[in-house]
Amino acid sequence: MSEDYAGLPKLKRDLRYLDCVLTDDELRQRGAKLAQVTTEIATEADHQKAVRDSQRSVMTALLAKQSELAAQINRGREVREVEVVTYADHARGLAMDVREDTGEVVLTRDLVGAERQQPLGFGTEEAPGPIDPL
Repeated sequence: MSEDYAGLPKLKRDLRYLDCVLTDDELRQRGAKLAQVTTEIATEADHQKAVRDSQRSVMTALLAKQSELAAQINRGREVREVEVVTYADHARGLAMDVREDTGEVVLTRDLVGAERQQPLGFGTEEAPGPIDPL
């Protein structure tokens, strides 16, 4: 405090934010704190990236499901696993793949290789007769 003010009356006392020169010890403390905060920022940035990637992944899955459902609704159909039995029509030389649930013939093709041999008739199951593909 300067002596120029020694005899003057005080009007008020208050606190203000003013520039102050840091000591060497304060500079070291601020440097350590800066390093800590920099590490925390990197950690948080990594965490936020992981969260964004996860959210992007969830959104991509939801959009794919939405598209799949919209396509099913537009077509009025969907692909499902259905049991199919292949029958041999030796009289016509054809093999027919028939849906078990509806009896619909889904594929007709020529018999190949060992399929051309007719059963001998003494097995446990008789071969069915010809099936009309339509």
